[in-house]
Amino acid sequence: MFKDLFKTKKPQGSSHLPVVLQPVEPEVLCEEHPDSLRRLKTSWSDTETWESRILPIVHRLAYTVGRLPYSARGLFSQPGGLFEASLQCAAFALDIMESSVQLERNIMAQHLLQNRLRAAVCAGSLCSFLATLSDRIQIKEVDE
Repeated sequence: MFKDLFKTKKPQGSSHLPVVLQPVEPEVLCEEHPDSLRRLKTSWSDTETWESRILPIVHRLAYTVGRLPYSARGLFSQPGGLFEASLQCAAFALDIMESSVQLERNIMAQHLLQNRLRAAVCAGSLCSFLATLSDRIQIKEVDE
């Protein structure tokens, strides 16, 4: 009797899910947002540490958020909107941080601030929209 309960046929793959809930590889998601990723890389401006420090964070973020939108309507409501918003936020935050560090008159202080703050600002900004996962996004089944 109970054996029949566990023999229910499960759909193969994830094609039955809406596009925003289908799993996606981080590299594929990065390829879908080349302009924002290029903008972030330009803002980071250090090609030596891009691959070792920032790209792993971007891939983890892509793995976590997938193609989820940031909001139901408006800006960043398209599939992948949460990822796109995070990339753009990080690029703008890096630009702002760079301009504020340049105001420091002491060259040694500039160097110390730049290296430490750049990574903190970028990582924090990339992940700043993750509160959306718990605060804003509500996944509900749609009645047909």
